Amino acid sequence: VMDDDCRMFVDTSSDLGRPTSVKVYKIPESGPFSVSSANTTRGRKSSRRQFDEADPRSDEVRLLFTLFNSLNEDKGRASADDSLSSENPNFDRLINLPAPEMMSFPTKDGTETLHAALYLPDPRIHGPGPFPLICSVYGGPHVQRVNRSWSLCCDMRAQRLRSLGFAVVKCDNRGSSRRGLVFEGSIRRRLGRLEVLDQVAAVEHLTGRGIADPKRVGIYGWSYGGYLAAMCLCRAPDIFHVAIAGAPVTSWDGYDTHYTERYMCLPGDNPNGYRESAVFDHVPNMKGKLMLVHGLIDENVHFRHTVRLINRLIAAGKDYDLLIFPDERHSPRRLRDRIYMEQRISEYFLRHLASHSGNLYQQPPVAASIRPLAGNL
Repeated sequence: VMDDDCRMFVDTSSDLGRPTSVKVYKIPESGPFSVSSANTTRGRKSSRRQFDEADPRSDEVRLLFTLFNSLNEDKGRASADDSLSSENPNFDRLINLPAPEMMSFPTKDGTETLHAALYLPDPRIHGPGPFPLICSVYGGPHVQRVNRSWSLCCDMRAQRLRSLGFAVVKCDNRGSSRRGLVFEGSIRRRLGRLEVLDQVAAVEHLTGRGIADPKRVGIYGWSYGGYLAAMCLCRAPDIFHVAIAGAPVTSWDGYDTHYTERYMCLPGDNPNGYRESAVFDHVPNMKGKLMLVHGLIDENVHFRHTVRLINRLIAAGKDYDLLIFPDERHSPRRLRDRIYMEQRISEYFLRHLASHSGNLYQQPPVAASIRPLAGNL
């Protein structure tokens, strides 16, 4: 994809075995050119690819952004052409964001390889770990979140939680896109089962490496991710201790038929699948802390999904916390609401995960206020 002046372009590549790679290049004003990277902060260069033209002069296509080295190398940082720094007053701050570590590990049954991105706290500030772990999840069909892109590095919620001392992991579980039909179609007729197992695999991989504290594991997500956050808390109660479920689907018999029946088939043809894929029947297993977040006028996942789940929580005698945005739809759009939501999310995890004594969590100081950055991000 090129810009209108044909001077900058995006180069993207992927295959079934590696996460997508996305790079942005600037083409020189004249002459033949080759593609090579600018120096990253770790001093590495990418391989070169030649483009021949009649003019014997030579120049380079400047790589404006490169977030990662190869999947098996040490993590790097974003690199950028200096000329871009004047275009955004926050550029210098953003460009110094630590890039997450890309990692791969097998599913619990060993049939597939999962890809994940790991955001680690600064050990100079927070020590060597193990750290409290938070899973950032979407996990639904048609979405791939783990790729070699600027947006992965510029996930400001993950970066904020990392700065507060949490390790944050994003794992593309089975059902995610761009890994082939078998990988994506494996969740057909039984949503919320393999996805949970794969998120558990991510947690166990990190606890096995000594990075994550198995007694302090949380998860958050929105929409399908909110559904999976609630399902993980209920279906894997010994693994996940805190969940924040935003705008969650709680039963697939109440969601859009054009989406649901594509993956679950008709309710009459798959009654057991619909029952097992709902959060409701798994509520009695819940042990941890749950915060539900929802816009009251959500036009996508209607608020009744949260209401139905609350009724089941009350019937089972389970505690829950509720954050409602009366004037918001499927996600908060007003700046004040987004800031308030981010404050509540970080405070909730700090309260229940940041410190503990045995099985008792102790409330730390309230999280620092979040202030909007100047300029457009």
